[in-house]
Amino acid sequence: MRVGKWLFAVWGLLFSCGGSGETAPNGSGSQCKAACERLAACNVGNDVCAACAVWADRWRPEFSQTYFGCLLDTGTPCTSSGTEACFGKAATGLPARPADGDYATSCHTKRTECAGAFSDDFCGSWMLSDAWLAQAQTCLGKTCADVGPCLRAIFKP
Repeated sequence: MRVGKWLFAVWGLLFSCGGSGETAPNGSGSQCKAACERLAACNVGNDVCAACAVWADRWRPEFSQTYFGCLLDTGTPCTSSGTEACFGKAATGLPARPADGDYATSCHTKRTECAGAFSDDFCGSWMLSDAWLAQAQTCLGKTCADVGPCLRAIFKP
């Protein structure tokens, strides 16, 4: 797996936090909205805040809460480098799950079987909530023609 490419893809997902005022099941929807409002007030140039409810639901609660909490901390610089630092803090604080290793192994096997059907970026599940990780695992049981679109719908909705 190309870690740099995966982190770049994840970084793009991070800047999709936005719009709904509803609180997601893990409680980070309102945090996301508030963090996005802070970033907008600072003119941080990116496409932040397009779908808070989507990412608050898809991400692991411990990632969402740490990431958005960090962005809301007045001690965090309201800059692109501040958002990068918050991402790093949230990502490195995630405890390892055996299911992520199992998923990565199955994903790489399916990717080999279905050459070119999907990017290896979709073989890293460490940010997905347990429910979304289970959905990604289900995608791996699909045909080579269907596995790529299924995974893209999860990782890049």
